[in-house]
Amino acid sequence: MSGHVTATYDGRCARVLLDRPATKNALSGAMLDELIGVVTDLSADDTSDVVVISGAGSDFCTGSDVGDIAAVLAEDAAGRKTIFERGMTTRIHPLMRAIMDLRQVVVASARGHAVGLGAALILAADLTILSDTARLSLPQVALGHTVDHGESYLLPRKVGPARAMQMVLLGQTVPAADAARYGLANFVVDDDALEQRTAEILSALLSGSSTSLRGTKRILAGSFDRDRDAQLAAEVAAVSECAISEDFVAAIDTKIGRRR
Repeated sequence: MSGHVTATYDGRCARVLLDRPATKNALSGAMLDELIGVVTDLSADDTSDVVVISGAGSDFCTGSDVGDIAAVLAEDAAGRKTIFERGMTTRIHPLMRAIMDLRQVVVASARGHAVGLGAALILAADLTILSDTARLSLPQVALGHTVDHGESYLLPRKVGPARAMQMVLLGQTVPAADAARYGLANFVVDDDALEQRTAEILSALLSGSSTSLRGTKRILAGSFDRDRDAQLAAEVAAVSECAISEDFVAAIDTKIGRRR
């Protein structure tokens, strides 16, 4: 393993760091395997309720490693097809599914460039905090291929079909302010305030109980796949789960006590 993906745990918060700043956190095959392993471990973790994904250095993640891309170009047509299909079905898509399926609230905290897979990781987050230096781009069309990291699923749901077409077909670099305007970022802050703002958002999230955080994420994330009545039924099931927890009683008692 490369050791360029680290996971640290602090109570109810898990922090995932892409730690290869010399290459702007470009993801090699070894890093992808590490990241898949980290996310797989998180999927079985009942202690953390929030996962923060960030990148070391000045950039979040500039996509796939150039060396891996060069290896693909050295193959003939059949070889290129096989490598793409194998990579997407055994690494990329399993990773993206695993992130989207996490029960924890996923927070992306990013500065600098987020390109291709790097941008897709941000798209997969539940909440996004960007430095004003952040730049998102999906350059696949200009590179001769289609989007391949789940963007075709995530992007229309985040920004709508027209804006998704614009971003993907033109491959435009989207600065942080535009990302917020498009609905791709919840917060944009000065670069030197990124860590502090991230800490504030984490504190606000962790003031909620595990049951309410995970339940709320679950019913909102599945809302596009349910009709109205199924969604209302999901709300009933989720709030019932909260009502039987001691966290619910403690939260209401605290709120009533403050009002008194």
